[in-house]
Amino acid sequence: MGSIGEALRDGEKALEATSTSARLDAELLLSRALSLSRTQLLSRLRDDCPTDLLHVYRALVERRRAGEPVAYIVGEREFFGRRFLVTPSVLIPRPESELLVEEALRAAAGKSRVSFLDLGTGSGCLAVTLGLELARRGVAAQGVAVDISRDALAVARGNAQALGAAERISFVESSWLSQPERLSPPFDIILANPPYVDPAEPSPPELAFEPRGALYSEDNGLRDTREILRTAPPLLAAGGVLLLEVGAGKREQLSRCLEIAALGARASLLGDDSPQDRFTVVKVTA
Repeated sequence: MGSIGEALRDGEKALEATSTSARLDAELLLSRALSLSRTQLLSRLRDDCPTDLLHVYRALVERRRAGEPVAYIVGEREFFGRRFLVTPSVLIPRPESELLVEEALRAAAGKSRVSFLDLGTGSGCLAVTLGLELARRGVAAQGVAVDISRDALAVARGNAQALGAAERISFVESSWLSQPERLSPPFDIILANPPYVDPAEPSPPELAFEPRGALYSEDNGLRDTREILRTAPPLLAAGGVLLLEVGAGKREQLSRCLEIAALGARASLLGDDSPQDRFTVVKVTA
């Protein structure tokens, strides 16, 4: 029987060829196998690693070596300081999506009540986070979370329940805004992280584990974005804001497809000021 520290080093070494975050991955997988937090794990590196749990850990490492994302292996992902349940039915929350929440909170500043809509909610990370962050600021918030996937909605409901946001969010099974009568507009804020990967683009192997419908969109990755830009602004309240995340290399195309002027709205592109154009948030103000 070896130590926890030895098991951690072995796992890191095994993952170096397939992961750019081998140490972190090994820590998360070993924490899951031993039912410890990362802090607890790192404080017990000299302790013996039980043989039966070492076998569990090695099996998790093999799954990661095969390309499966850590979030699916451990069943959760942190977003905005909270842990969200994730399954292969939902897209794994990304750190850049936190910009949507930050922009939404800016849009809600000074309001005592806010209604919001989350399109393609997936794990519910955007809707749940926004509802809880608004409540923490003393804002009476009520949201609607939409997804075409029944399985994804089940995950989102579970996260809302676990994190204490269930009473603030209602869930609707729908394809984008195909059933506006079920949504109770107008909304002060509409959020969306639609599919934006062009099926013709090369993509990392890890994406093969995530739901294809949440990732890929036709027309250079912008078909769903265009649909939301066309149908969502009329559901905004006066002064309301639509926020959409769009992936790498799309700013020039977005500038050409923002046909918002006829709706009397103002549009702008926000991002991380990276010259690589890693991601963009489209902001439309009614």
